[in-house]
Amino acid sequence: IVYRPPNVNVEWFKAFQAMLESVINSNHDIVIIGDFNIDLAKVIPVRWEDVIEHFYLTQLVTSPTRVTDISATIIDHIYTTNVDKISNVQVSKVSQSDHYPIMFSIILKFVHSSSLDPKLDNNSHTEICYRKISQIEVQIFLETLDNCNWGDVPNHH
Repeated sequence: IVYRPPNVNVEWFKAFQAMLESVINSNHDIVIIGDFNIDLAKVIPVRWEDVIEHFYLTQLVTSPTRVTDISATIIDHIYTTNVDKISNVQVSKVSQSDHYPIMFSIILKFVHSSSLDPKLDNNSHTEICYRKISQIEVQIFLETLDNCNWGDVPNHH
């Protein structure tokens, strides 16, 4: 998960590129998600395009992830080296912040220390959700939920 502050200098790009260099040769698929503050709805900076191409990354988010009265931007991204492992990329229009959440499915293969245990299914799906709720005003949160148009939320069974 990456957060790139707006208007950062060249050093951030160098650090990001160094991080990618350290993992690219691991023979593992790479998935990077986050708020990059690079609007893909506009002209993409050449420096960013070069980094993405150099590491054979594909960006999968195509809908605006931050919408205001005066703009609609695609600044939250998903990058991967293996598009076959990511599916159902969707941007929800229901949000608790100024960014819409991105939902997607990912195929993961876990290596268990007891991999010989027949009870463990390597094809099982694991879902991990986390939000630090101690910083939420509960009443405002509940009112926001009551006012949501739940018809916009995909229903996957």
